[in-house]
Amino acid sequence: MLRAYEPTFTMRHDPVVESFSRATTQVLGVEPVANMRVGASDARLCRRAGIPTVICGLTPNNMSAHDEYVQVEELMALGEIFTRGALDYLTSER
Repeated sequence: MLRAYEPTFTMRHDPVVESFSRATTQVLGVEPVANMRVGASDARLCRRAGIPTVICGLTPNNMSAHDEYVQVEELMALGEIFTRGALDYLTSER
């Protein structure tokens, strides 16, 4: 079966991208790489509806395979990034 989706994207300087970039830098101490990724995520549905969207996630160790796992420390950091990113986005002036 062949699946195809119309391309969608969020501009690099959109407030949601900026908020999550700042949060990532605060938590990890490094500036994140903003790039285009897998086009089949559910984020495409939000973007098609006009909602700017970012994807920020864990390292996919053995993704979709036997013994798939994540690092607990990375999971905790991601939770902090989501919390800081959302708070920044919701309280910033636009």
